[in-house]
Amino acid sequence: MSKKASINQLLSHPALWQAKDSSVQRHVHSTGYPSLDLQLFDGGWPQGAVSELLLANTGVGELRLLSPILAELTQQSGYVVLVNPPFIPYAPALLRTGIALNKLLVVRSNDVSSLVWATYQSLTSRSCSAVLTWLPGHAPYKSELRKLALGAREGQCWSFVMRHQRAQQHPSAAKLRMALSATDNGQTHIQVLKQPGGWQGREVTLQLLSEQRHWTRLPVNHWPTYQPLKKHEDLLSPELTHAIPRSVDKWLKQVTPIPHAQQPSIH
Repeated sequence: MSKKASINQLLSHPALWQAKDSSVQRHVHSTGYPSLDLQLFDGGWPQGAVSELLLANTGVGELRLLSPILAELTQQSGYVVLVNPPFIPYAPALLRTGIALNKLLVVRSNDVSSLVWATYQSLTSRSCSAVLTWLPGHAPYKSELRKLALGAREGQCWSFVMRHQRAQQHPSAAKLRMALSATDNGQTHIQVLKQPGGWQGREVTLQLLSEQRHWTRLPVNHWPTYQPLKKHEDLLSPELTHAIPRSVDKWLKQVTPIPHAQQPSIH
C-alpha cells in the first residue's frame, strides 16, 4: 500500500474530524430543550461519546436536564445506569419526568478505579443505552475519561459524566463539555465549553426547577409539606370526640365498671 493510499484511508476514518468538513452527520439525541439544541452544533447529545457536565455544586438541575433523553431511553430495551450518584435517586420525582424505574440500575463504590470499571463495562455491554457517572473531586482524570470515551464509542452508548466545575481547567476526552450553575432567580445557566463541529462559549439559561421556584416564593403555610398542628377534635367527628374520655381515670371507669373503692389509683 502506498503512502498516499494509507493517508487517504486515515483521513476517511469516521473518528477523524477535519475542520473543512462541517457537513459530517453525527448521531445525536435532542436534549428536549429547543433553546439548548439551538446552541449545539449537532442539535443534541452526541451518541457514542462522552458528554461532560461540570457542576458549580450538586443539584443545579443536572438530572432534570437529562430527564427528557432518559425518559425516552428507558422506554426502550436498554438500561440506564447511575454510577455513584451523590444522593439516593428520588423515585417519585423520576416517575413524574417519565423515567421508567424498572430500567434504572444504581452502582456505588468509594474507589475511583471501580467506578471507571463499572462505567466502561456498562458502556460496552450492549445492554445499556445510557450511563451517568459522578466522578469525585476535580482531578484531571485524563486516562479515565479517555477510557470512557473509547467505551462509549464501542458500545454506541450515551455517556454522561458529572464533575466539579473546577475540572474545566483540565483537558478532557469528552466531546461535549458544559458548565452548569444556578442563578439568583432559581434558573440554571449553561455554558458550552466544548462541542464537536461548533464553537465554545455558547450560553443559555433554562428553568429546570420551576416547581422549586414556585413553592419557595410562597409563604410556608402554603407549601404542600406544611401541616399545622391540629387538635384531635378537628380530626374526628363530633360523635367520636364526645366518646373519647378526657382522662385515664375516666377511661378505666368506662372499660372496668368496678366499685369506686376498688379502683386503682393513677399516678
